[in-house]
Amino acid sequence: MIFIWVLLLFSGIFPSIQTLSCINFEYEEPASIDTFDRNALKEKLDRFEMDASLSACRVEMVFVYSTGLLTLKFSKLIPKTTISVGIVTFRTLVRYINKDDTTTIHVLTSACSNSDGCDKQFILDHVDWFIRMKLGFTNSNQNKFI
Repeated sequence: MIFIWVLLLFSGIFPSIQTLSCINFEYEEPASIDTFDRNALKEKLDRFEMDASLSACRVEMVFVYSTGLLTLKFSKLIPKTTISVGIVTFRTLVRYINKDDTTTIHVLTSACSNSDGCDKQFILDHVDWFIRMKLGFTNSNQNKFI
């Protein structure tokens, strides 16, 4: 009987604490858009170790048109001050040297805390959009804006 009272006491004093599982990868992960395979990316993301000690998952997708390279960054490489939970930012950076040397970079950043693996799900939900952007906005089109 005392055990039940102690159990009830502790459950009232210490509410359950939920942790969030996020991809635990301390390096940038590159993926070529020219040879992109969504299933291979999903399998690679599934193999990454998860960290259950974070309060929010952060992910950043960086696409450099001139190289055709998509780079993924995860929570440990993205400062908490960069983005708040529930916010998605999209930035376009253009490096212009002259009309023949222009580089366009798109950066999509998100922070989430709604479910375990929300960072992985964000990537899978948006990577196809990045690829369609490359197909519709080639390097030859970039120079028309300058």
